Amino acid sequence: MRIALTLLLVLGARAAAEELPRVAVLVGANDGASSDEPLRWANSDAARMRDLLVDLGGVRPDRALLVRGASRIALMRALNEARGRVAELTASGQAPLFIFYYSGHGDAGALHLRGEAMPLDELRAELERVPARLRVVIIDACRTGGRVKGVRAGPSFALPTVEETRGTVELNASAAGEAAQESEELGSAVFSHFIVSGLRGAADSDGDGRVTLLELYSYAYRRTLLRTSGSEVLQHPAWSANLAGTGELVLSFPSRAALRLELPPGHERYLVFNERSAAPMGEVSGEGRPHIALPPGRYVVTRRAPGKHALAVADGTWGGTVQLRASDFRTISEDQLYLRGGRLELHPWRVDVRLGSEWLAGAADAGAGRVGASVQRFRGPLSLMLEWAYMAADVATPSLVGVGHSLAAQAAIGMRLVRARLSCSMQLGAELRGTFERLSQRDAARAAAAGYPTAVSRDGLAGGPRLELSAGMALGHQLTGSLWGSALLLLRNEHDQLGHTQLAMRIGLGGGFALGRSF
Repeated sequence: MRIALTLLLVLGARAAAEELPRVAVLVGANDGASSDEPLRWANSDAARMRDLLVDLGGVRPDRALLVRGASRIALMRALNEARGRVAELTASGQAPLFIFYYSGHGDAGALHLRGEAMPLDELRAELERVPARLRVVIIDACRTGGRVKGVRAGPSFALPTVEETRGTVELNASAAGEAAQESEELGSAVFSHFIVSGLRGAADSDGDGRVTLLELYSYAYRRTLLRTSGSEVLQHPAWSANLAGTGELVLSFPSRAALRLELPPGHERYLVFNERSAAPMGEVSGEGRPHIALPPGRYVVTRRAPGKHALAVADGTWGGTVQLRASDFRTISEDQLYLRGGRLELHPWRVDVRLGSEWLAGAADAGAGRVGASVQRFRGPLSLMLEWAYMAADVATPSLVGVGHSLAAQAAIGMRLVRARLSCSMQLGAELRGTFERLSQRDAARAAAAGYPTAVSRDGLAGGPRLELSAGMALGHQLTGSLWGSALLLLRNEHDQLGHTQLAMRIGLGGGFALGRSF
């Protein structure tokens, strides 16, 4: 059986490939013939390739056609649409690059689409009808989740060249007679995983911010051979080329990424996952200056070394360059390495600096400024919070004026909901505060003449339940900004005009913003 990852390049002598407009068809098919064992990650691999080409490969989103769970009819429909888009670009005087990617079942003679096979000769004929001067065809077939899938072996096949001035480059996922593999750990086919990783910058050996075909193959060969050397099925990626003309084919541009994630150098390897979806984004070794190009977002990075694992969260919500240090990684056990179907809280503590105001209905000190700090501990959706605050308010009664000061402490329990960059939480707790008022008589001279003190000091305690709602947004580098609003039922002693104290119940409303850092 020939397990092929094939790239057919039709090159013009002076083409600058990186400047060409690009059209892509990405096809995934977990289900093949009735005798084929269903694949797990063919559809998701096609989606990963689509996202990568849009992010780093110069393909506009409307020119990246994704077909998942592909049938023959769906595949032909996508090819016809791509043919029309390429024809429009060609008619306008441009020379587009066409990229076709297939991930699914197959053998040496045909693709095993859902319910029907498509001979490779017929597929190539359809691809040649796409009027592009440059074509890249990637076929990743015969894949299994760490096991050899029962597909038929067949003779090797040769890709035809279209014209003498054009050429063919062929990259095979494995040598003839070898089977390609899927990996439970990677959530992807092994070779495709390293193709994606390489295109995201791991293969950029000269550090120029571009990944060429030669760089990509060299990287994917080494990594695939190393990864499968301990398994029952060893994969030897193969290369053959017959090119005419000049220039090199640049397949991706990591320098154009919105986020550059830099990792600590060393002998470890790093796997990068999207924090929200747990989708694998790529793998980077610690050699040289390890980095990976990504779209903005939050990522979980696992550091793998013999006998131990560690995790870190990289917050690249706003893009730019994010650098993880060795101290950012938390050592974990195997059973904690839990990236699918749940959430591992790597930064369970957060400290906030809070600033806001408060209004007490009907009180002499109705409006107050509030400044404080809080510490929160998260465990899944649950949160515990301790807050300390200082408040200052102007106090005004018919006979007295001055300033009131309060020190407050609050303990609360709540729920938190996190969705990508945003988080919402509700906290219910109890607040205890001490108040200190320093007041003076409005008519100090008259009060003194009558024998009354011109200055009055009042101290007291107050407390009650407090409900707080907040909405936050990740700002990057483990920073979070949030807006909060609160409702308070406060019981306290107040003084009437004659100086007598009475128990009063006040309803308070508050609001403000906070800036926090997780650790």
